[in-house]
Amino acid sequence: MKNSDVIAKAVNDTNKPDMVIIDGNVYDVTLYLKYAVNRVYFLNPDGSSNVTATPTSLMFLDENLTRLLAEKTGSDITHSLLSIFSLNDEKIIVNCFNKLFYAGVLPSSDTSSNVKCITTNYILMGTSGVLFCLLLFKFLLALFHRFQEPSENKQKDVIILVPCYTEGKQELYETYRSLALTNYHDKSKTILTICDGNLTGKGNTQSVPNIVLDIMGYSGDEPEAVAYCCSGGGTNMAKVYAGYFALEEHVVPYVVIVKVGNPGETVKPGNRGKRDSQVYMCI
Repeated sequence: MKNSDVIAKAVNDTNKPDMVIIDGNVYDVTLYLKYAVNRVYFLNPDGSSNVTATPTSLMFLDENLTRLLAEKTGSDITHSLLSIFSLNDEKIIVNCFNKLFYAGVLPSSDTSSNVKCITTNYILMGTSGVLFCLLLFKFLLALFHRFQEPSENKQKDVIILVPCYTEGKQELYETYRSLALTNYHDKSKTILTICDGNLTGKGNTQSVPNIVLDIMGYSGDEPEAVAYCCSGGGTNMAKVYAGYFALEEHVVPYVVIVKVGNPGETVKPGNRGKRDSQVYMCI
């Protein structure tokens, strides 16, 4: 083209769809304009564009309406439509366009609604995120407890105190059996028995200390009696036995303290009353 201020291009050379807007509705008139008119685009000297439209035999809408569509594609033609046609004609045109060219509606311009939607979306996403994190935490915690290997070192050492007076053999055996079979690890627990005097209970053929030592399976030497301070006042003497109580697959360490009393005691030797289950070794 010799004149650089005028550029002509046939409309059929472009693939851009032709859309118009009427009362917020979007209409696609691409195919209609493609065959209804021959459009030529011109670039004015000031840089603005201009369009001319020549009707064809395939134009079935009003010529003024067709030219308006050709010249205003990509824009809102609501006011332009009312400036050419009456309100009643505009309703007829919109009804026709809804049947032939309807493509959709414009997004709402209500900012308050948009803010509400955005806020609601953020709240839902935040809530979902919190629930997901809680579920993930519970899942990982369950895995941790499921696959964690039990460790003997994680159990604290405990001493289980068993005070004795005049109990029978069966009663004592069931007590020690129950303690030995507990789930607490054998190496982390010690059974400490204090025999409150060298006494023989009613119905027993042995003294309580001998019954305890027989149940425990003690087979060591006879220990020497040592003195200690009594919580009930005065002094007393006791013998200390130690070993391992074996029952089924369990082997539990034990200590047996037998209060034997001072030399010369004949009535309830070693017994000092109920408070004497506490033993304080003399320093």
